[in-house]
Amino acid sequence: ESKSLVHELEVHQVELEMQNEELREAQHRLEEVRDQYTDLFDFAPIGYLVLNEKGIIKNSNLTACALLGIERSFIIEKPFSAYISNGQSRTLFLNLRKAFETGILSSFEIEMKHKSKGNFTALLQGIITKDQKTNNSVCRVSLIDITELKQAEILQLKHKSLQKEKEKIQEYLNLAPVVFLLIDTEYKVQMINK
Repeated sequence: ESKSLVHELEVHQVELEMQNEELREAQHRLEEVRDQYTDLFDFAPIGYLVLNEKGIIKNSNLTACALLGIERSFIIEKPFSAYISNGQSRTLFLNLRKAFETGILSSFEIEMKHKSKGNFTALLQGIITKDQKTNNSVCRVSLIDITELKQAEILQLKHKSLQKEKEKIQEYLNLAPVVFLLIDTEYKVQMINK
């Protein structure tokens, strides 16, 4: 009987060692997946925020923190409206309320505050999902700095306006009964009337 019990114990010990090895491998795979997720989330090229219905920041990636100029530990559990330019909070709350009703935070632009660099224009959009831990609805928001894009749009509009003004001036010059020339510093004709 004792030999049989010893044999059973040895078999169980081998089985436990095999199970421990499988558990270690599974834990290692889980750690790799967690690291990949963390890398994807934190170092994504755009900012990500998780907001509750009241606009409180529940989570943030490092890109969003960099856009706002604030460390993650100081941003979690703070109202997102604290990082929005004056007079823009209403826009955020109306869009957020609509998102929790419809399930989608439609794209909208808003003026944000960077802690030390001043204001910037951001494009926000998102989706409503359930939080895994609390089972409450949260809004997962993408945050993109579009300041340079807005500046490019302004320059493009100015260019179109100047082009129209140049065409108008050319029309007036063509109606004039005298010769008009516009010569640059290298003595090249830039504009001449008919």
